[in-house]
Amino acid sequence: MGEPTPIPRSGGPREIYRERQDQQLQAAARHRRAGELLSWVRLVIFLGGAAACWPALISQRFAWPWLLLPAAAFLVAVALHDRVIRRRTRAERAAEFCERGLERLEDRWAGRGSGGERFLDPAHPYASDLDLFGPGSLFELICAARTVPGERTLADWLCRPASPAEVRERQQAVDELRPRLDLREDLALLGEDAGTRVDADDLRAWGEAGRGLPPGWVGWLAAALSVANVAT
Repeated sequence: MGEPTPIPRSGGPREIYRERQDQQLQAAARHRRAGELLSWVRLVIFLGGAAACWPALISQRFAWPWLLLPAAAFLVAVALHDRVIRRRTRAERAAEFCERGLERLEDRWAGRGSGGERFLDPAHPYASDLDLFGPGSLFELICAARTVPGERTLADWLCRPASPAEVRERQQAVDELRPRLDLREDLALLGEDAGTRVDADDLRAWGEAGRGLPPGWVGWLAAALSVANVAT
């Protein structure tokens, strides 16, 4: 259930994306099989623990130590299962990341991403003429943002002229990121958890807002929730 061995990067971008996609799909398949096996292991441990405790329940002399071993084994199986599920999910997302790269390289990207229609200003001097936004637009082609602020920044760059110094800085950043496929893949996968529906402005406003409860209530509420969690 370990991570796949990295594949040597040879050939052009299309070959690299395909090799990495195959690698991630194979890893996802391995983790899926391991997850199915651990599901059966959890079931067997549960049934075995119930069978071990049944005689004590019938005799009305229930001994709690009988539960310790199967309970510990069950918790270990649950933790392992959760880890396998997370690895499988990551591998599947990485394969999707490679697929999006292949779609762009093979001209299959139109209609598959965010068109950024909400950023279209009818009064903008060239946004409509150059198809900056909408299905099959330039925004959809190049947008890899995972958050609302990221999409807003890209839209602002497309709609507003930049100075020669800013252009050179962006080109330098592109040159630095181009060979770092691992970093770009990690950022894309981490961004999947954040989602484009997370608005940094709303989050900032919520964080800066006043407390809804007096300070004394917060401690009591936290303590009550902790006790309820342990009891559950």
